[in-house]
Order: sequence, then C-alpha cells, then structure tokens
Amino acid sequence: MTKLNRDVLLLIFQELEYDPNTLFSCLLVNKAWCEIAVPVLWKNPWRYNVNYGNKIHLFYIITLLFINNINKYITNQLYQIPTKTFLFNYLSFCRSIDINIISVISTIGSHLTYNQFFIQEKIINILLNKCDRIKYLDMRSIKHQIFYFPNAKFHLKSLHELICDTTIDFSFFYGFSNICNNIENIIVINRSIKANPGLIELIRVQQNLKYFEWRDELDDDQLLLFEEPPYEEIFLILKLKKDTLLHLKMYFLYIFLFEIQEIISELINLRTLVAADFCFFSERQLPIFKFKHLETLQLDHVTFKAITDVIKNSGGALKDILMKHYDHFRCDIHFDEDSLTFIRTIYEHCPSVECLSLLFPPTKEHIAEFEKLLKRCENLKSVLILISNVDIVENEEVYGKELLEALSRSAPANLREIRFVDDLSFPLKILESFLESWRNRSAISIYMNHHAYEGESYMNLLNKYKIEGVIKNFKREFERDIYYSV
Repeated sequence: MTKLNRDVLLLIFQELEYDPNTLFSCLLVNKAWCEIAVPVLWKNPWRYNVNYGNKIHLFYIITLLFINNINKYITNQLYQIPTKTFLFNYLSFCRSIDINIISVISTIGSHLTYNQFFIQEKIINILLNKCDRIKYLDMRSIKHQIFYFPNAKFHLKSLHELICDTTIDFSFFYGFSNICNNIENIIVINRSIKANPGLIELIRVQQNLKYFEWRDELDDDQLLLFEEPPYEEIFLILKLKKDTLLHLKMYFLYIFLFEIQEIISELINLRTLVAADFCFFSERQLPIFKFKHLETLQLDHVTFKAITDVIKNSGGALKDILMKHYDHFRCDIHFDEDSLTFIRTIYEHCPSVECLSLLFPPTKEHIAEFEKLLKRCENLKSVLILISNVDIVENEEVYGKELLEALSRSAPANLREIRFVDDLSFPLKILESFLESWRNRSAISIYMNHHAYEGESYMNLLNKYKIEGVIKNFKREFERDIYYSV
C-alpha cells in the first residue's frame, strides 16, 4: 500500500475528503502519503464537524504569517506565539473561506468583540492573498466588505459556490455582483420576510448558474408577519437562467399564493427538482412539467396522479424518485388504483431508477406489481416502503411474509438499503428466514421505525446477522429521519 502510485493515492484521498478521521490517519503513514493528503485536507479546512473554537493549532497556522500585525489584539493569555515554522505552506492549498468558522477561530485570540473584528479582518485578508483562487465562500454573518480588500477581485472572480443568508445587508451582494459573475452554485438561507434586492442582483448577473437552493429558516413569529413572501422576484430571475440551470431545490416554510409552476416549467434543462416542506403542486399544475433530462425528483405534497404525469413526461433518465410526506391514502380518491399505476409507471418509464420511495395498500396485487418493479429496475440501490392502513390487514403475519419473500426472490443485485416507514412488524421467524435468504448477497442496511424490534430476541437475531456480514447497518429511527436520510 505504501508504494502505490501517487496519482492513485490522490484519487483515493479525494474520495475520502469528507471522511476526516480516515484522511487524518493517512497523514501518519509516511512522508509521501502526508504530502498527498495535506492538499486534500486543506482544500476546504472548514468543512469538518469539529469544534473550531478549540483548534488553537489551526489559529497558529493561519496567523503565523501576520502575527506581528495582530499582537495588540490578542488578549488571551493561554495563546503563545509559535516559534517554529511549519512543514507545509498550508494556506496555499486552501480554496475556500467560511466567515462563520473564521469568526469562531478569532475567539481563540481574544474574548473582546472589538479585537475579534480586527483578527477576522486580518485572517480573511491573508487568505485572499495566500490562496491562489477562492472557489467556495460561505458569507453568512459577514461583517467585512471583503470585495474591497487588496487583490479581492483577482481571487474572488473564480468563485464557484456561494452560501449566504437573506439578512445580509444588500450592499454586500451588490459588492460581490461587481466581481463575481460566474458562480455556478448558490445556496440561500432565508431568514427574512422581505426580498433582498442585492441578492436578486447578484443572481441576475451570473452567467453560468447551474445549481440554486432556497431554504427557509424562519421562526413562527416571522411566518405570522408574512404579507408577500420574498420568492416571486427570485424565481422571475431564475427564469432567465433556464439555459444553464440544472439543479433546483426549494424548501419553503410558508404556504404562498404566488404560483411558480409556470416559471419552473420553463427550466427545461433541469436534472434535479426538489420541492419540499410547504411546496404544493396540484394535478392541474404538474402535467406542464416536461423535463427530458430529469434525474432526481422529490415532491413532498403531491397526489399519485400528478407525480405519475411528471414521470411519464420525463425522458426516462430518472434515478431518484422521492415523496417524503405520505398522506396520499387520506386525500387521493382513487388511492388503490393510482398507487398501482404509479408502480407500473416506474418500471415502464424509469428502468434506471436507483433510489425510490413507494406507498401502497396491503394487497396481493400491489405486492405482485412491486415484485415486477424489483425485477425490471436492476439498478435499484435503495427503496423506502410505506404500507398504508396496516391495521386493516386480516393476517398481518402472512402479508409481511409475502412482502419479504418478494424482496428475497426478486430484489436486484444492486439493492443495498431497505427502509420501512410503517407499523408493519415481521415475526421473528419470518425476519430470520428473510435474512437467511439474503446470506449470499451484498450486505443490506435496514431502517425501521424507532419503536420496532426492541425485544431481546430481535436484537440477538439482528446482531447475529450483522456479525456474520448479512446486515451492514440496522437502525431504528423516528419516521421523519427515515424519510430525510434517504
């Protein structure tokens, strides 16, 4: 392993960039591994789930180059100025700035807000000068007009991804719009009930916007004050990006009257469409969606008929089809029939589907159609199953047995994950028979409701098959977590 080609090692380490524990351990193997791993770690050193307020060595590395300029702002007696140089020029590998994390790191030098402000300014300035080109910027809680810093135009014009929130003063967005017009990914955290004109302008000037995400984070008091939600102008601007926009994700907390479906229908190049939380689309609205390149579809509140129409109008490239809030059997008039049609539509129009959520009533006909889907969709990796009205099943044990037998008989070789979101319980012997039938397959991960299978007999059985490599993971989670971790 220590003699692997450096290019091969780089490819491996790049796959581990979101797994810091493993990547950190690679630093200790030898000098060559360390030299390859360090640039991967430092490409975006803010992404890791650690307490940056305790990372004094990170503060050393960043401030060593300008320590004489911030000595007067350091009041923390525990901080000692480093006397040794470092093996690597770490900041030269950095391609990102996270204002939130930098704000936390600045507290290491001083507990005084005034001093922290100037320490932050110096840190951002040195990053802009030492980092070749900045690709990622999280500007939430920004206090400095960094677009006026020396060399900012050169280092920020290549910005690839921006994360911001709507409470930032509009003048900051105007400042960035004069420098950055090739941002591909924009993620907006909405914490305001009013539109931000600066943000609208920043989106307008982008020439190659490919990914846009809007996520409401509003409290109840703000929602009560909503008169006209700040969505309309944003989506009118997005309409102008129809030639480049590929991925659209919307997480609304406000039920609004402005109808965006006609605007969305014009985004004909979409590969991803996510409309979650309080995004409602009716059977009248969705048929106009004809996305020939769509690969990911997630709609939280939609009838079977409506989503079936979208799938039929797609180009057959769908890989992820998710419906997160299953209240269809209470609101769909023809639930049994429409759920059957939905299953058939999947295996007829989406043979390449990889991640799928299904809802159907406990009937033999539905299990038969489900088994056809398993046979035809050979790329299926993850399936979420919700059985409606389990309480009306005359023989729940027989139905559970038939469902698991269909899975063991016909599940494609690629299936790695099954999620059950219901109160359907499998007797111990039936569950054991299913796991035994899975023995010669790749290990399966199983997720169920948090109250399922808590008895000692069940846990002993599940642990046995986990030790033997039949089960990869088994988790009992709350219903919402089972949905949203798909």
